[in-house]
Amino acid sequence: MKRALLTRRQFVRSVALSVGSVIAAGCAPKVVEKVVKETVVQQQEVEKLVTPSPASPLTIKVWTTGGDVEAQMMLQAGDLFRLSNPNVTIQAEPISWNDSASKTLAAVAAREGPDVITCGMGWGIELGRQGGMVDLKESYPDITLEIKERTIPGIWNAIVPPSGEVYAVEWQSTLQMMYYRTDLLKELCGRETPPDTWDDLTAVLAQLQAVGKTSPIIVQWGNLNWMGLFMFLYAQGGRFYDEQCSGVVFDSAETRTAMKYFTDFYLKFSAPTDGWPDAVPFVMGDAAVMVTGNWMIPEWELTKPELAEKWMASSFPKAPSGTRATFTGGTVVGIMSYAKPEVRDTAAHFIRFLYTPEAVRAEMNYAAAQKSMFIPPSPEFMDLMPVSEVNKQAIRSTLADAFGPPNCKGWDQSSQHVDRAIQEVVLNGADLDQAVKDAAAGLQAGLGA
Repeated sequence: MKRALLTRRQFVRSVALSVGSVIAAGCAPKVVEKVVKETVVQQQEVEKLVTPSPASPLTIKVWTTGGDVEAQMMLQAGDLFRLSNPNVTIQAEPISWNDSASKTLAAVAAREGPDVITCGMGWGIELGRQGGMVDLKESYPDITLEIKERTIPGIWNAIVPPSGEVYAVEWQSTLQMMYYRTDLLKELCGRETPPDTWDDLTAVLAQLQAVGKTSPIIVQWGNLNWMGLFMFLYAQGGRFYDEQCSGVVFDSAETRTAMKYFTDFYLKFSAPTDGWPDAVPFVMGDAAVMVTGNWMIPEWELTKPELAEKWMASSFPKAPSGTRATFTGGTVVGIMSYAKPEVRDTAAHFIRFLYTPEAVRAEMNYAAAQKSMFIPPSPEFMDLMPVSEVNKQAIRSTLADAFGPPNCKGWDQSSQHVDRAIQEVVLNGADLDQAVKDAAAGLQAGLGA
């Protein structure tokens, strides 16, 4: 009997619930104390940017996609911006991921709503193509170039379409990472270091399975969907589309190699297939390898003292091609096209301010106080992160190999064809070669729609 495939709605719901539970938890007093001390210092050290501060009071209304944490992070930066721009007030209102697209489209249609939004990486391009966003490159070329030079290329290429418009820039990044129970790797596999290559990881999983760890790996973020395949596909040199988004290149040998490797996590090593697998088996030691987002770092550092020195975060192992890759999601920030000219100009300088150490530190510290994590899209700010040095280095090295999602027309709707291919192979025993061909055909149809 064929097993039912996960719908996009089911997957999004499970992700939202799980990530939300991570953000909602409390934090350790040590982190709160550090945040308070550093906030006082920040108020004395705000970088004096050359900003044409308005002569009259001006309010910039921001919609932040996510929850209260994201809105409050934006307000932390806004309060600092106000120190050198006393006539400017930043207001931030959270809107949920489920409501972000519909509310923003309604605001564009009414020509009324927020002046600035944060939204998913691909949504900035889509909204810009519909006339809803200011082209920052055209209107504010100097600011845009400065931000580009501070942004990881793999991220920048994902938020800018082939035609070159810059409708939004990255605000915060979310990284796909590998996690290992280092105590189990040492005890059961005789390893002092995590696997460095795909073959090494396969050997480790086989060793763990041989000694009774029946499901040694958990894929949480990216489970049975394109985000789980992404880092293996990109590391092996495969892609979904060509660089100009003029054609689909998914039907390739690189794709088949990556797809085989990824689906073997389920077919050979019995990775859980439920929508958002729980991390409990990893915490309890029943699994020794886990694929999920960077949000686990502050959670485990602050709330799992029993795991101290028993786990580590890491970048993904090298593909047979000799390279690494990881997926990064996150949110971008941009200016609505209907915003008043004086608001646009000040908003552009505020967005520039978000790329200063002062703003980044304030956002990072607030996030840490909520047992969450703020990762800017620039490696120069990694030393500001309030996490352990070993995990800071893991984030830094992973970010260096990061790529954002495709920036091609129709990707958000067409990605379901890749999800279906993976699920058909894993859940229903479909032929991998045919599944790849079917997914490529679906991507091509979406590109031409």
